[in-house]
Amino acid sequence: MTGLVTVDSPDGTGTSSAAFVVVGAPPTVPRVDDFSPREGVTGTAITIKGSGFANATFVALNNHGGQFTIVDDSTITFLIPHFADTGPVTVQTYGGYATTKDVFRVGQPAAPVPIVTEFSPASGRVGTSVLLTGTGLARATSITFGGAKTSEVTIVSDTQLLVIVPTGAKTGLIEVTTPGGKASKAKSFKVQK
Repeated sequence: MTGLVTVDSPDGTGTSSAAFVVVGAPPTVPRVDDFSPREGVTGTAITIKGSGFANATFVALNNHGGQFTIVDDSTITFLIPHFADTGPVTVQTYGGYATTKDVFRVGQPAAPVPIVTEFSPASGRVGTSVLLTGTGLARATSITFGGAKTSEVTIVSDTQLLVIVPTGAKTGLIEVTTPGGKASKAKSFKVQK
């Protein structure tokens, strides 16, 4: 409220000659009512509902700040940041902060199904380097040549693996296994003697 300031004391009452002007309301303490979804992977966009968000300065998951957008005073969208782990969501404003009682659960992204589109060369002896080309290959857990597993694998990228033909390899399919599944090219690798 704007107006003159009056002070009462044992010696009397004094009143200011100029009015005290209130410039604005005190900052609002935010309140978080809900958020969704409740689980996802890094990069997932969550919607936070509550109040007092108009002047939000920081949004975090388990103290890991991330990119956010103020939709209006009652809604914020927030992208789960890299390296965040399961925990509560916090919204901070000039008036204070609010933290959820419920937690957002961070999971592992689903592994893509591997696809082998090519391999080169088409034949070779034990010890030969073979370049596999495809997609979803970077998380390979096993590579076999006609059923014999190779332990010598170099991940070039998610689309290429460099592998060595293992001892015991037989002419047959080269099979790649990842958390997303198994894949092989529909032609056999010929093991030379």
